[in-house]
Amino acid sequence: MWGGPDDENAIRAIHHAIDEGVNLIDTAPVYGFGHSEDVVGRALEGRRNKVAVATKIDLNWTDEKPFRDSTPAGIRKEVEDRCAASART
Repeated sequence: MWGGPDDENAIRAIHHAIDEGVNLIDTAPVYGFGHSEDVVGRALEGRRNKVAVATKIDLNWTDEKPFRDSTPAGIRKEVEDRCAASART
């Protein structure tokens, strides 16, 4: 799960990657229990038009343990959550 560098270091790394031509960022809400998507969102402020963002669905968590949730309701909720998050960035 999300570990590694601190948030500001991760944001600098994303900025550097974009500056070097990276145009796809792959993330998922299950990484860091949503933390990675928050960091990616912060990193893309003012740069969102330079990259495509891929995210995955059907992984969820309870008691800090990931599990698959491929139910129609689970997928619908994740899509709606991602749309709402995208509207904020």
